[in-house]
Amino acid sequence: MRTLTGCFVFALLAVLCAGAAIQQTIDGGYVVIGTTQTYTEDVCDFLVYKLNGAGVKVWRKNYGGDDGDDGRFIRQTADGGYIAAGFTMSYIHGNLPWRHDMLVYRLDSAGNKLWRKNYGGEERDKAFCVQPTSDGGYILAGTTESYTHGAEDMLVYKLDAAGNKQWRKNLGGGDSEDASYVIQTGDGGYLVCGSTMWYTGTDFTADFLLYKLDAAGSKQWRKNFGGPDHEHAYCVQQTADGGYVVVGGSKSYVHGGDGDLDMLIYRLNAAGDKLWRKNYGGVEGDQARAVRQTADGGFLIAGDTCSYVHGPGKDFDFLVYRLDGAGNKLWRKNLGGAAYDQCADMDLTADGGLVLFGDTSSYTHGSGDKDFLVYKLDGTGSKLWRRNLGGEEDDYTSD
Repeated sequence: MRTLTGCFVFALLAVLCAGAAIQQTIDGGYVVIGTTQTYTEDVCDFLVYKLNGAGVKVWRKNYGGDDGDDGRFIRQTADGGYIAAGFTMSYIHGNLPWRHDMLVYRLDSAGNKLWRKNYGGEERDKAFCVQPTSDGGYILAGTTESYTHGAEDMLVYKLDAAGNKQWRKNLGGGDSEDASYVIQTGDGGYLVCGSTMWYTGTDFTADFLLYKLDAAGSKQWRKNFGGPDHEHAYCVQQTADGGYVVVGGSKSYVHGGDGDLDMLIYRLNAAGDKLWRKNYGGVEGDQARAVRQTADGGFLIAGDTCSYVHGPGKDFDFLVYRLDGAGNKLWRKNLGGAAYDQCADMDLTADGGLVLFGDTSSYTHGSGDKDFLVYKLDGTGSKLWRRNLGGEEDDYTSD
């Protein structure tokens, strides 16, 4: 049996295990979430901005308690409000130092709190994704040290409309697994993606990991994908044909030298079998954080790059690839300034373009801090506008 080894290496690859989220709202504007040190007193809070269609602030709210609270994901609900998730040191079930619970806020359309719930056990439990479900409830996914088969497991909660637990599942093997993203599938079940060190067959390596669950949370299938080195999945989407597309970062399939990363995309059928695999990038580090299928059956993938940058050295830029349905590159764009600019998420927009979200040290309101950064692009990848949001301290979308 394999031993519980390699967790530190895995953790290094899984930094930014999932970023914060952006979504176009029903009024044509946008909502974004991350973490703030500006609008708090010596701690971190969830930070949510509601923007209009031009990227101008409509409102800003921060949420949290007396300790650190990190906002990671937000989605609009059917009533025009929002469901937001992350993790908390303020509201916890255990009493150990440096532990977390999953944290969920339900907000109205103006950002006012309707309810707050925390979920977890006696150890560290973090949420990285939440989605409204067709029954009016929510599906919540992240990583747990409280409920495990090994070191860490994927953790999935099904919640009702009031945030009450309907079921909880932990998924994984005898080593480290984490969940970065979850979606409800067309059959009413769920697909969870993340990474594993257990189902690789080799110590000190990590693969993409996907679990397909039915509506009750029972496993229908499990798949892992990767090469002889590390892979980490950040986002999955169901495609128009009932299959899936999953993206992340790879150290096995790279254009650069040893130790570099490429964006990695797998196209799967409905049973989770591989149809094709592609990697994209340059000679430095490049990772995909988000993917969306376009109306013509192609794909947009977004993430961050050290290969294609505007600044000196190895600072990051946002990186976007437009692909056809077979994964062939149609165009590539990198966006950023002279310092650090890292993309966490993307959404398609009703006008046929896209919007990107992350954090920046190039464009800030403070001195040497981070701000939220939003780019609006048209369908050809040309920039329409750029906004940075934040205050005098760090406001960021990732660790």
